[in-house]
Amino acid sequence: MIKVWHSIIVLLATFIIMSLYFDDNYLLLRQDTLQRQILNPNVNKMIYNYLEYYKYNRFILTNYLLPYLPDMDTHSEYIDMSTDKEFFDKIKMAHITDILLSPISTSKAINYHIKDKLNSGEYKIFGHIKGYYLIGIK
Repeated sequence: MIKVWHSIIVLLATFIIMSLYFDDNYLLLRQDTLQRQILNPNVNKMIYNYLEYYKYNRFILTNYLLPYLPDMDTHSEYIDMSTDKEFFDKIKMAHITDILLSPISTSKAINYHIKDKLNSGEYKIFGHIKGYYLIGIK
């Protein structure tokens, strides 16, 4: 019986010490850091660096699951780019400033549109990592 109480006391002491060492801010920051690593960490880093450079004053239309990353739900919108149905309506919206896409999962019509705009100088490639292109349109 004494061993059981001894184990309970040691366990409670461990929890108390850990709660003093790890405050809520530490745990939240750690969780945010881990969540930024989901999907493709290199692409994520490129996007976070880009948005930080522009002080998060950009909005990205994408076929990458960007809106599920921390702080990205208000700076990006996911659409299916395997068809051009939504893309050409969305790209005209004033708040869309950038496109993040993977050409292999994008329709031919969208790829041709982007290629034409890049060739004319209307669009600019800001980054390219592992098959994903970050393109500025405004």
